[in-house]
Amino acid sequence: MGLLDDAGKFLNSDQGEQLSDQAIQAGSDAANKATGDKYAEQIGQAGQFADDHVGNEGSQGNQGA
Repeated sequence: MGLLDDAGKFLNSDQGEQLSDQAIQAGSDAANKATGDKYAEQIGQAGQFADDHVGNEGSQGNQGA
């Protein structure tokens, strides 16, 4: 089993889901701060897209929900 397999298993765990959610939120917050919230709607959509495709939720077929 390789490093990528281990990373994939971690991201699909509950702990991985929590960490990926925190990272996505932190990235969204930083982008909003850098743009003065000018693109908050687009950043929010991008964050939701990322969350739908990373971690437990993405692996369970909730994409686009």
